[in-house]
Amino acid sequence: MFSFGARKEYDGEITAKLNNDFKIDTEHAKNPNFPGILTYYAFLDEAWSNKGSPEEAATRMASMYYCGLVKNGNDVTER
Repeated sequence: MFSFGARKEYDGEITAKLNNDFKIDTEHAKNPNFPGILTYYAFLDEAWSNKGSPEEAATRMASMYYCGLVKNGNDVTER
């Protein structure tokens, strides 16, 4: 039997860093600018496969999210 505990913890750490450290809501329903669930899970799969740290993965996702906001003309100035 396979144990998915380590993977679940890894995904949770990334999501927590995005939500708490970067203040990015990762729920697409609440934040339509964040990628959908399938895209986000594909990103998590890639980060896990590449053995990246949760910090590295969260920083990469935050950077991609920011670039997407800028590309789509969203106001990214801090208020």
